[in-house]
Amino acid sequence: MNAGLLSQVEYGPSVSGGLSNVDYSTAVYTYYDGSESYGNVGDLMTATIEDGAGNPIGTDYYRYYTSADAGTTGYVGGLKYAFTQSAYAELKASGVDPFTAADSVVAPFCERLLSI
Repeated sequence: MNAGLLSQVEYGPSVSGGLSNVDYSTAVYTYYDGSESYGNVGDLMTATIEDGAGNPIGTDYYRYYTSADAGTTGYVGGLKYAFTQSAYAELKASGVDPFTAADSVVAPFCERLLSI
């Protein structure tokens, strides 16, 4: 479904030094597939950082304007809300399902985007 989209990136030290027991992490990306309410097909939904063993360290989460937002100040495909790892963790700790809760519920947790 997300053919051609970046699925993950591995971060680590250069292997030229011959180090074998070094930490690395991976960023794993998920995308909206058209069945979710808060993004368009191909929009980035989450970026999860995992440690070298594949354990999640933190997740960034994004919501976008869709055709359901017609008449608002945004445009289809425009970023509506961005949740950093700490904001996403706070949202989940509050008992809110970030993927299904209404915008009015999640908005207090989002990172405010600055206009330039």
